[in-house]
Amino acid sequence: MIRRPLQKTIPSLSIVLMAFLLQGCYNEETPRAVILVSIDGLHPDYLDTLHTPNLLEIAANGVHPDYMEPVFPTKTFPNHYSLITGLYPANHGIVNNSMYDPDLGLSFRLSDREAVSDHRWWKGEPLWITVQKQNRTSATYFWPGSEAPIQGMRPTYWMEYDSSLPYGARIDSAMVAITRSPRPALVTIYFSAVDSRGHEFGPDATETREALREIDGQVGNLIARLREEGLENEVNIVVVGDHGMAATSSEEVVLVDDYIDLEEVYITDLGPIGLFNVKDSTRVESLLADLNKMPHARWFKRGHLPAELRYSGSTRISDLVGIADDGWQMATKSRFESNPDFYSGGNHGYEPWHQSMHTVFIAYGPQFKQGLKSHGFSLIHVYELLCAVLDIEPAENDGNLDEVVHFLQTETG
Repeated sequence: MIRRPLQKTIPSLSIVLMAFLLQGCYNEETPRAVILVSIDGLHPDYLDTLHTPNLLEIAANGVHPDYMEPVFPTKTFPNHYSLITGLYPANHGIVNNSMYDPDLGLSFRLSDREAVSDHRWWKGEPLWITVQKQNRTSATYFWPGSEAPIQGMRPTYWMEYDSSLPYGARIDSAMVAITRSPRPALVTIYFSAVDSRGHEFGPDATETREALREIDGQVGNLIARLREEGLENEVNIVVVGDHGMAATSSEEVVLVDDYIDLEEVYITDLGPIGLFNVKDSTRVESLLADLNKMPHARWFKRGHLPAELRYSGSTRISDLVGIADDGWQMATKSRFESNPDFYSGGNHGYEPWHQSMHTVFIAYGPQFKQGLKSHGFSLIHVYELLCAVLDIEPAENDGNLDEVVHFLQTETG
């Protein structure tokens, strides 16, 4: 990997000049390209002049909706894979960060390297496969799903996820990729620190904002490097979050074993959401009734969740699904008593329409309008939008280009 010294973030005047150049100098014969930057756990309220001057500059000179609404559950892997496939989790298979597949007889956790690289978990068609099927290339540094040979393919250039890889090195890798010939249609970059600090310290903490300040500096670094390579009028930059973050407290935790005998269930996940598989299928209804005596949460049988959640149709969804009220969490007595401080800070997973779960979309480049503020929209439409930006035919998906076509310079894509 080529390592280059970090560049200073570019001043405001340079970005204004860049916007002028984008408008006047783009060559329609240049192959279209997108650098897709994910900032895990990025909430719209985090953007401010002190900590995110580079993000605010490209937002002001590109497309910046009020918010982007994630899909349910508002967790990292389901939303990243919905971003890149345009499918709801029940349709692309990644129904949670942790899940059990009764057909495979296997469990999945995002920390399990073997599971993450097993193609059987990943359904649908991620964008890197869509572009490669249409004779373009791709590069991921990093993205959920990119380590598995989905449909027999990985991205053209990819790396096994390494959380310790310095953020500057990720920008270096992206720049090596975007300057290749042929130029990749898609390059992805992933930053995790805002999410991890938000969990530990809470969404309003100084530590969380300082993590974002570091990442904002890397966004400025990326823009400066593109200008240095003469690519400012040829490459689109799209910055996304995957979910927001709700402030949590150990004073707002409900203990599930006050309501049911935990020996009767297998617990797949428990926190803002609960995912239980029932050992004796004849006990589903009675366990559901007991769980629904719990305050600050609602429980549903698989296949009976509210239709607007679009969370049905997959056997990977547990027998019983619980959803806590925004900011509340569910826990077992043993887990809570062993570490009550774990439940103070921040968390996500709640229903996506809560303001706390909203996230960010910023798009800047030759295919996007300039200075466009817009109403909020659903993350499910991003795949269709990116296919239009790249002028490629999308795979089957749940999104609708009509919802976001007004972001584009020409509304045909």
